[in-house]
Amino acid sequence: MTRIKERRYIKDEFVDLVTKHNKSVILDDLYGSKDLKTSLVNHLEYKLEHLLKWSDKNSMGFSIESRTPFLYYRLIEYTLSMPSNAVIKNGYTKYTLREAMKGILPEKIRLRKGKVGFATPANNWFRTEDFKKLVTNILDSDTFAGRNIIDAETAKSLYQKHLNKEINISKDIWKWIHLEMWFRKFID
Repeated sequence: MTRIKERRYIKDEFVDLVTKHNKSVILDDLYGSKDLKTSLVNHLEYKLEHLLKWSDKNSMGFSIESRTPFLYYRLIEYTLSMPSNAVIKNGYTKYTLREAMKGILPEKIRLRKGKVGFATPANNWFRTEDFKKLVTNILDSDTFAGRNIIDAETAKSLYQKHLNKEINISKDIWKWIHLEMWFRKFID
């Protein structure tokens, strides 16, 4: 639950209620794994399906040829049989693969630490007039504030910082919008 509490906008009462009535095995497994191998297995179990689904939808939706490498089950089994320092070492992920690519890939690419992926410009979208209107309407609504899940004033303050380009909280803004819209469609 520490990761949830890091989100300053989630109300403590809501976190307490959720943790009291619902011990999350998935959260505990994903973020409380005892070692790297267990963490990798848990991520394969709980997250891979979602990552593949969204990768597929995004690539097809934008007519981009995409492939998700390293899904061959024997490679996964082999990787899970390796010691942890062969997977991550000195801050480098895929350590053994990187070592195998010495002299094949340019060093700048082989030793790159920043992940490069297919990202959307959501941080900029939420600064456009259409999205500002949508987000502001949601954050100012009585229903959003009355749910006692998100602290509306904190969310508004964070959104203003986002608009001022002080921070990028586009992932959080997506969650606020979708949570409220889901409530309006299925609960209210």
